[in-house]
Amino acid sequence: MVYIVGGLPGAGKTTYSKKLAKEKDAIVFSTDVWMTDLFWMDQTPGEDATWALERTARCEKRMVKTCLQLSEIGVPSILDIGFVNLKWRQKTYAALDSAKVPFEVHFLDVDRPTRWERVQKRNNEKGDSYSFEVTEEMLDFMDKVYDPIESDEMSGKLVTIQN
Repeated sequence: MVYIVGGLPGAGKTTYSKKLAKEKDAIVFSTDVWMTDLFWMDQTPGEDATWALERTARCEKRMVKTCLQLSEIGVPSILDIGFVNLKWRQKTYAALDSAKVPFEVHFLDVDRPTRWERVQKRNNEKGDSYSFEVTEEMLDFMDKVYDPIESDEMSGKLVTIQN
């Protein structure tokens, strides 16, 4: 089983993913962690969003492949990836369906003011779910590129969490 945890920045994806991992004995793959460990230190100041999006896509593609491998040996996994782009979601669904891997999308639906409040708190505290500083401009950008998940998109595989 692959659990995909989606939502905009500040929705609580990482916290939710860690809790779900304990419940399901699953391994978590987090875009934020991979980007922090592999790429952010190489970013040139002033680089546009394309730089990050290209690297994020590479990380997420590798994460999906790894989840497919884990499913072959019966190990559940969690993709803490945001899942904000419809085209990317459809491609991921197709890859999982093609491999006959069962999956669920757990989408955290949280309003903008709550997400901004959480992001500011995370930025200040730099606690367990902190990977890098999230700015209001980053939130604005993600809000603009987000393709909302519609209930009919998932044919029974979508779990929406009001968090």
